[in-house]
Amino acid sequence: MKEVIFILKISVTAQKMITIIGMMFILFIIIGFLLSISIFPFTIGLILGSSLSIYKVISIERNLEKSFSMDNLSATNYIRIRYLLRYLLTAVFIILSILIPWINFIGVMLGTSFFTISGYLTQNKFLSWLLNKFIKIRR
Repeated sequence: MKEVIFILKISVTAQKMITIIGMMFILFIIIGFLLSISIFPFTIGLILGSSLSIYKVISIERNLEKSFSMDNLSATNYIRIRYLLRYLLTAVFIILSILIPWINFIGVMLGTSFFTISGYLTQNKFLSWLLNKFIKIRR
């Protein structure tokens, strides 16, 4: 059984999401090699998109923790502003992938979609059981 050690103190759900993002990253790198896609731009795109997905997981967790210590109106405004900033950052990554030729647009889009996919897969009982069976996540 492999043990995943996270330096950041984050919830088990966030740890699972980050682990799934990493697994999807490796899977799509292998698929990219097998399909003989121009691997360097595709890899750069996947790295950027996956990094953004991991940032989103950590950012949402931190923002929610901080909002619990605020009053309702302040917390609502704080969460909305952070939400918009995450979407703005996603837009910047996508625009850069369109403008810079050595960053593959599809790689960035796949990497950014890992956030949503990992959120769904984390709630899957079979996949959670599989992650717990083969990867020990510290609580």
